[in-house]
Amino acid sequence: MRGPADARAQRARRARRRIIAGGVTASALLGWGASEAAAAPAPDLRQASSAPVEAGVTLSAVSASGLSVGATALGNVIAAETVGYTSRDSQLSTGPVNAGVVLNDVQASGDSVVQAQAGANSEQIVAPQGGVLQSVQVASDGSATPTSARVQIGAPAAPAQSFGGSLAASASAFSNLVSFDASNGQVSTGAGAIDQSSSASVAAALTIANATFNGPVTGSATAAGDEIDLDQAAAAGGSGTIGELNATQANTGAETASASLTGVRTSATGNAFATSAVGNVLNAGDVVGPAALAQTNGGPQTARTELDGARLNGAFTVQAVGNQAILANNSAIGLHQQNDASQVAEVVSNAGLVLNGATTMQAVALGNNFSGTIAPTELAGQGQQVNSGFQTASISLTGATSTGAGPISLTAVAIGNAATLSAPNSGFVQANYTGGLAAQTATVTLANCTFSNGSAVSTTAQGNLITIRH
Repeated sequence: MRGPADARAQRARRARRRIIAGGVTASALLGWGASEAAAAPAPDLRQASSAPVEAGVTLSAVSASGLSVGATALGNVIAAETVGYTSRDSQLSTGPVNAGVVLNDVQASGDSVVQAQAGANSEQIVAPQGGVLQSVQVASDGSATPTSARVQIGAPAAPAQSFGGSLAASASAFSNLVSFDASNGQVSTGAGAIDQSSSASVAAALTIANATFNGPVTGSATAAGDEIDLDQAAAAGGSGTIGELNATQANTGAETASASLTGVRTSATGNAFATSAVGNVLNAGDVVGPAALAQTNGGPQTARTELDGARLNGAFTVQAVGNQAILANNSAIGLHQQNDASQVAEVVSNAGLVLNGATTMQAVALGNNFSGTIAPTELAGQGQQVNSGFQTASISLTGATSTGAGPISLTAVAIGNAATLSAPNSGFVQANYTGGLAAQTATVTLANCTFSNGSAVSTTAQGNLITIRH
């Protein structure tokens, strides 16, 4: 299942990785600039962080033509820009990491950008000619304080805020991130691997309240346990490929993403909000070499968007996913996805929502999701997709109305295992079980709602889904 929402999510991920401006507090920071491109960094890099890491920005009673505000907090960072990169790296983070931006009583006459990013371990490599990367990332936090990113713009009881232009706001938090951009070369793990393990909780929250906008409003809240991104070359139209790829992702932490829009008012079109919580995610371009991909998720994912007293329109996408692997193309590979936790995706409006233009709302909950070309084989005799968790997708609107400016579309999808392939494979195994209980639930509930220009409502609940594309 890969559609426009996935494309928007990929663009958001790439934008998120480029968040550099703003406060930065890091217990370990290591990078190479373009001036040192001729020499590859030494191998065997080791980083460990156990201290709390925090970055924050607070603005109160501020007037400006436009705002650009960012806060970034990262435990361990390896950032390299070089011609080629070959290294064996490891990162261990055991301390809480938090980033936050708070705006109170702000008046901006132009366009504004507000961002918060928090991550335990981050390794981001830009090497056009590619290289060999072997990486171990471990994130755990015994303090019960999650890795968190928060953007708060206003409050229901606070002074009203106004923005004369557009607003782009994002809150992004992750435990482990590996990104390698090889636009013209090949990335490979060789005989080694990229191993990610997370037992820390992750939370991302975007809150906008009592605010008026003359331009479009876009926002995202993303919480991820383990993330590997090797898709940039394909997305940018480059010729880069992925050779031998061995990757293991094991997440037992809880990921929570939330977006709350209370008393938000805009009549502009082009508004879009994406809320996403994922345990393990791997994105890759063209995989031309052999690959072994293993993802296990034991922590719950919850994604929620709440719209109360808002007057707006646009696209609202909420996704909760246990394991996801998206490949542009692939040769013969092995795959095992095991999800043992629950995923909940919900859109809620309790009162006062006015939709003043065409609007789509989509809630998607997935246990395991794979997209590629050639069907993967089993790893060590384990089925390619095994789900024992519950998936719940819901949209619940109370007292919502529309002004007749456009149709309303509401979709809820809950699937245990989903795979998109170019050809069937008799050895492809999907197993979905929860002891006889109703594992997948998709609902749309409307109470005292009036939509004057038509509405479309759809719910889909499936245990196992294989889609063959040609």
